[in-house]
Amino acid sequence: MLRHARSVGNEMEIIDSSDSKFDLGLSEKGKEQAKELVPGLSKYKFDIFIVSPLKRTIETITPFLETLSKPEVITDRLTLERDAGEFIGKPKVEIKEYCEKNNIVDRVSFKPP
Repeated sequence: MLRHARSVGNEMEIIDSSDSKFDLGLSEKGKEQAKELVPGLSKYKFDIFIVSPLKRTIETITPFLETLSKPEVITDRLTLERDAGEFIGKPKVEIKEYCEKNNIVDRVSFKPP
């Protein structure tokens, strides 16, 4: 399991969820991080890669995939993160404030409006 490298949304401190409007890809730092993953990943043998269709995840694994002769890659929407609802594209602090205002302690399993 590999999380995507630093995204443009991470740098903007916004919620860049699975909405294509906010699928902003990797930042310059994230692109460097993706390249830095190659030596570590090269120590292992992988039969298949299952990735989300988001630009940031594809851009994260691409430098490593380019070192392989015929990698088997499956893009699957089931790997997408949860829908952040009305918080998509907004500053991350807004979801925190919403939870505090509405006494939501478990931010992991609550469904955003």
